[in-house]
Order: sequence, then structure tokens, then C-alpha cells
Amino acid sequence: WWTVGAWAAICAAFMALATLWLRRFERGPLEIVWQWAYQRPWRPARETLVTDDKIADNSPRG
Repeated sequence: WWTVGAWAAICAAFMALATLWLRRFERGPLEIVWQWAYQRPWRPARETLVTDDKIADNSPRG
């Protein structure tokens, strides 16, 4: 029976920590890493062109 009690305690701890995490952040930690890893290769380097006193952003929009 101790395994059932340990399982219940671990599940309760995860539920409590998840509730606290999601109060502070919009997404879970693995979701944040997953999105960063997915978008990082496709994110182009920011290219800027300086003309006169203005900076024109030539990065593609999308």
C-alpha cells in the first residue's frame, strides 16, 4: 500500500507545483523550451540598414 500512497503524494505535489507555475507563467517549462527550439532555426538574423539618421529594418516580416 505504500506505493499507492507515494504515487498519490507525488501526483498531489505535481498538481500543486503546476498550479503555482501557471499562476506565474503562461506556459509550462517544457512548452517554453519546445517553442524556443522550434522557432530558433527559423529566426533570421536582424539586418539593419543605416541611412541618414534613420534605421531601416530590412528583416522579413512573417
